[in-house]
Amino acid sequence: MDVYGQPLDRSGLLAHVGQMSQVAGVRLVTLADGAGRGTRLLEFRSGAGLAFEIIVDRAFDVGHASVASRDHVLTPGWDRFGPPEPGVAEDVTEIRPSAGADGRVLATVVNAEEDLAVYEHYRCDTLPYLVLWRMLGQGSYVVGLEPSTNGTAGRRDVRAKGELVVLEPGESREYDLVIGAHSGSDAVAEHLRRHS
Repeated sequence: MDVYGQPLDRSGLLAHVGQMSQVAGVRLVTLADGAGRGTRLLEFRSGAGLAFEIIVDRAFDVGHASVASRDHVLTPGWDRFGPPEPGVAEDVTEIRPSAGADGRVLATVVNAEEDLAVYEHYRCDTLPYLVLWRMLGQGSYVVGLEPSTNGTAGRRDVRAKGELVVLEPGESREYDLVIGAHSGSDAVAEHLRRHS
């Protein structure tokens, strides 16, 4: 097979990654909750951002499918979260945050009542991207803040830009990431005041 224009067999690929699951994978899962309880799915994913489900118990219908976005423009409303809505698709936004004077980034999500906040505080030189993943649908209401070494582009694009982090055998890299939360309107207001 060709990988990024280079011929590579399985052993050659495994010399660059620890496990094949880092590149692509398929797994069989059985749903445990809701109307789909007991339904078997095959979940496929590729390192290039393609992910899809095959519903084994429904004549191998294709379930959810997605491709990682290559659009890095912030869409209107990216920083606001409304109530759950039926039929909403997931949304992935790539952000290149600016570091503060201390070289760190603070990403905070605050609820509408401003009495609960969760945050991540990290060094921008080692994690220059922030991927915001939102699924604001009924029954699946999730927000993910994911500091990252690269954005949502595939490995080929990241490699071409010289941003691909490759660790040689025995090499290590350190990351400094603080994850925290504040509860109560006074604590949230103080957090926002200190970091605005």
